[in-house]
Amino acid sequence: SVSSSDTSIATASISGNMVTVKPDYYDDFSCLMGECPSSCCTLWQIDVDEKAYEYYQKLDTPYGEYIRSQIDNIGDEHWIKVYNGRCAFLNDENLCDMHCQIGPKHMAFTCRQYPDFTIACDTYEVTGRTLSCPYVANRIVREKSKTKLIVEGKSNDEYENEIFHIVNKCIEIAQDDSIKYRDREKAIIDYIRKEQMYLVEKFKVDEIFMTEDNKTIWDYCDTLNSLNVVTEKWPKILSQLEELEYSENDIVKFEEYLGDREKEYENILVYFLYKHIMYGTNDGNVFQRVRFAIIATRIIFMVGLMKFIENEEFTTEDNIKVAYIFSKEIEHDDENIDTILEDISLGMI
Repeated sequence: SVSSSDTSIATASISGNMVTVKPDYYDDFSCLMGECPSSCCTLWQIDVDEKAYEYYQKLDTPYGEYIRSQIDNIGDEHWIKVYNGRCAFLNDENLCDMHCQIGPKHMAFTCRQYPDFTIACDTYEVTGRTLSCPYVANRIVREKSKTKLIVEGKSNDEYENEIFHIVNKCIEIAQDDSIKYRDREKAIIDYIRKEQMYLVEKFKVDEIFMTEDNKTIWDYCDTLNSLNVVTEKWPKILSQLEELEYSENDIVKFEEYLGDREKEYENILVYFLYKHIMYGTNDGNVFQRVRFAIIATRIIFMVGLMKFIENEEFTTEDNIKVAYIFSKEIEHDDENIDTILEDISLGMI
């Protein structure tokens, strides 16, 4: 059964063989709307689900005609047009015109759901809010207390319970402030190696090659440069990272500069662990997803180090911006995620 003894877990029981999970900050959300510094209505092309598409087809009004004119149909897929990186329905006040005209319930599912994500397993439904949203990034990065997971229900699925136990344990280690932050990463890797072998032995999942955790930021950049690009800022950041010259002494100075603010990276790591490990229920491969979480957090840390070396300062506001830019670039493109996981499996990063 799912352990409720971990410090990161708070539980409440409901009936049925289903568990719902959300972080304790989940209900604290307020869209910044026109004031958002990185609108979800820019840079991405939004797909229109069939339910919304059918509604638009039947909407016999001048605005319905306008909606239909702003959708590209490619085979069975429907995509909202983008102009200069802006959604066709993003008005001059940076508000969604469709939301204003026909209400939120008739918007595309992607638009209605964002910034939520849900990982639906057989007996677990894991929900959260994505770091790519500036409001969410601000909430996560600034958090002073340890993240708790609110868990309701009970599962009889021994395999999924074990994967969720791994989520809990990794978060517990990540938030163990009796250990230096950098040492927590190693402790998580050591733990997940043993757990991966246990999954192979107990549940007969496929064996994987568990690569060494010994790559540099330049190795990471080789992979990052092969990914799909969303923003103009990201290639510039990668170019600067590739040219970064730093020493262990620079890292120590940055850590000393951060002081208690190293908690910001703990929070980011907890977010990535929470969001990505449960995908391991698909194939039993939790090792690579934990490595992904650690690498993602390290890249955000290294961008901070780079800016600190350049400017001799790096504010929490700067870190929030780096976090949501990284997430927007990486987490919403399945090809990008798959490429990173593959490079981890091949020992390239």
